[in-house]
Amino acid sequence: MTATGASGNVARTRLLTLSRARPVRRVGPNVVLVIGLALLALMLIACFGAPLFAHYGPTQLDQVAVLQPPSSRHWFGTDQYGRDVFSRTLYAGRVDFLIGTVLVGVALVVGTSIGVISAWRGGLIDGLVQRLVDIGFAFPFLVLVISIVGLRGPGLSSLFLAVSFVAWIFYARLVRSEVIVLKSANYMLAARTSGFSAARVLIRHLLPNVVNQVLLYATSDFVYAVLLGASVSYLGLGVQPPTPEWGAMVQEGQNFVITQWWIAFFPGLAIVIMGLAFAMIGDSLADKWRSSGGR
Repeated sequence: MTATGASGNVARTRLLTLSRARPVRRVGPNVVLVIGLALLALMLIACFGAPLFAHYGPTQLDQVAVLQPPSSRHWFGTDQYGRDVFSRTLYAGRVDFLIGTVLVGVALVVGTSIGVISAWRGGLIDGLVQRLVDIGFAFPFLVLVISIVGLRGPGLSSLFLAVSFVAWIFYARLVRSEVIVLKSANYMLAARTSGFSAARVLIRHLLPNVVNQVLLYATSDFVYAVLLGASVSYLGLGVQPPTPEWGAMVQEGQNFVITQWWIAFFPGLAIVIMGLAFAMIGDSLADKWRSSGGR
């Protein structure tokens, strides 16, 4: 063996060792975020552009096409009333996104406001708010929501009222803990001693440093809000027929799940895809927030 051949073998051995020792690159949060946003965008386009994609109305009956399997005419098949499952799945997405937006939006605004006031003022107000929060946490959340909806009667408005009555406690506790920590920060002490009004200190200096954590929580909470709406509708206490809703559609198809699987499968798949999209968005944003030092 020549010297050139020996050196070539040594070089190849070193390259092979380095390639084996090189760690596998993980998928970065930016890639996960893009995938999650793409899934969410596709769902939003499909649901809110339903008239462009669906050839049948969500409540349109066709007694001739009852319990038809997926085909070129009915992409997701039809249910026991002859309604097109593809059309109903798309239109149901509008209702579920509305449920998630309203439930999370009201809980975020109310809970953040109460949490800031509780931690900022302290004393009797803080003690009263914390007792209300403790009472809310003492009861199972879903049982409490179902009880309130049962008292008012089934319907979307009852669901909004019931969840808004309870869900703010999670945001209030989160925001209160953040504000208590930030109150003693040097920049907050400087702002308070500079003669600024309380409103300016809260809006200009405090809330921008609290909102990141709250929005991260709201991203994951959106999934639970939609699942809650689907669960309540599955029990017959949420969205009422004939309005399509993913949970209600799953409930309607449970008696046909063995023979006509498509009735419950496709709305259930829509819930899974929506949950996956928001989970990917929330996890990637949390990773970016932690890598930036929580700022």
